[in-house]
Amino acid sequence: MKTLIFSFKSEAGKATSIRINKYDAEITAEQAQQFADAVAQAQAFKKEGMNLYVTPVSAKVTETNSTDLFTTEKKPA
Repeated sequence: MKTLIFSFKSEAGKATSIRINKYDAEITAEQAQQFADAVAQAQAFKKEGMNLYVTPVSAKVTETNSTDLFTTEKKPA
């Protein structure tokens, strides 16, 4: 499973992030930067009156692989 993670600094200077789970498409660095800039410019996400995503810091894709060792559930026919 791929997860797209955008890191930002909040108005208070704290690290914040947006995670998009089960991400399965290709994205360029330019597209990621454009998305992060749009989120920051929108100023739509606030907590206690402070903007959460003010300064885009980075974007990355992480991949998690899992291997089933056993299951007791039957698969549908």
